[in-house]
Amino acid sequence: MATLQGMVFAKEIGVSNLVVEGDCLTVIVAVGSLGDDLSSLGHILDDIKRGVSWYNSCSFGHVRRGANGVAHAIAAFARSLSSEIFWLEELPSCFQPLLDFDS
Repeated sequence: MATLQGMVFAKEIGVSNLVVEGDCLTVIVAVGSLGDDLSSLGHILDDIKRGVSWYNSCSFGHVRRGANGVAHAIAAFARSLSSEIFWLEELPSCFQPLLDFDS
């Protein structure tokens, strides 16, 4: 669901070339496969596949969970929020040490 929401947001702000990375290999493989997905999340995966057409280029890549610390920290932070928040240029400085570690 977060991937689809991110893709919609990227489309709305005019992103034309998109790279999506995730640490769930099953999802990355599923969005790269042909045909409909019959799993319980198949409708979302199919929406993601259709969303690829919104971009000049769109690719999906797997990263190991240990290299995805920033995404997990942001997700944990987001659970404490009562409204949506967006960062377009830079992350807040509190995430910088994790970003440095991931790179």
